[in-house]
This record gives sequence, C-alpha cells and structure tokens, in this order.
Amino acid sequence: MNLSFQHFDLPLARSWATARGKTAVAKVVVVELIDKDGIVGHGEAAPISRYKESVTSVEAFLRRIDPQHLSTESATQSLTYLRRLAPGEMSAKCAIDIALLDIAAKRAKKSLYDHLNLGFREKHHVTSFSIGLGEPTIVRENVLAASDYPILKMKLGGAQDKASWQALREVAPVWRLHRARLVVRARRNNVRALA
Repeated sequence: MNLSFQHFDLPLARSWATARGKTAVAKVVVVELIDKDGIVGHGEAAPISRYKESVTSVEAFLRRIDPQHLSTESATQSLTYLRRLAPGEMSAKCAIDIALLDIAAKRAKKSLYDHLNLGFREKHHVTSFSIGLGEPTIVRENVLAASDYPILKMKLGGAQDKASWQALREVAPVWRLHRARLVVRARRNNVRALA
C-alpha cells in the first residue's frame, strides 16, 4: 500500500461564521492510497481547531503511518493501528478509513454507498444548507441562496441572533418555512430567546 497526501485551501462560495470565528477558506488534506493492484482510494481530512486539529497536525500524523499496516480486508486491524499511533487526529484517521473503503468498494465494482449497504436513492436523501452567524443582511443573502434546499440550519450564538432570526423570517415567508425544515444550532451555554 502506498500513501500520499496533499493540502488544499478551498475557497468557499460564501464566507462562514460561527461563534469561534469567520473564514472564507476550507483547509483540507486529501489522502490517496494505492493498493498492490494499483487501485486508488481517496479520503479527505477536514481538521477542526475545536478538536485541536490543524492541517499541520493532520500532515504530521499521516507522516507517522506505515502504509504496510493498512488493509482493505481488515478495517478493524487498520483502525486499531491508527488509534495506537496517537490520540485524537480523528479527521486524519477518517480520511484513511474512507480511502480504504474507497479501494474496497472499487475492488467490489460498487459505489461506496452500495458497498456499505446504505440504500442511497437519487433525490430521496437530502442535505441542509447552513446559515452561519452574521449581519442580518448577510443572513438574508444566505437564506435566498438556499432556496433549493429543503432544510435550513441556522447557527446561533452571536450578538445579533434576534435580528438574524428576524432577517431569516423576512426572506423565508411562512409558506417557505412550511415546505422546508428549519434546524437551529445554538452554541453551547448561549441560548437566547428568539420570539
């Protein structure tokens, strides 16, 4: 098994703000594994500072891996090996796991979701559009950009929560909110009344 990886800074279509900060770039590390038969598997690590991860820590962890200890035949053995290398670094471990699963699915000539028996069906499974913290003007723009998504997820925990909530309600009229689901993600220990 051969292992390589590369860091990418992916520009976001819209800046993203949470209570911890604001960014316009997603920093990721893409992992590539190549097995003895030349089958290539890819995985992605998206390090999160909240969990004490960074591109630097992910790359340092990946450099410690001896790819000969990785196997598509024994996920348990591979994950046990990764756990023993270092605590934490879950995004790096996840990237390796996904790359191994990608190889196994390709070897079985299946999509990854079929290989995992997830029962995926086109236009049946949905995802949400997250509305980060921000000025009410930005919240309005983001809600309008999300018009095709059946689920809106709004982050709360900023100084302007009430005004942002009002902005969402102004551009997502009642009929829209009946068609779409709204998920509120409040910062721990920082829930405010919105009514």
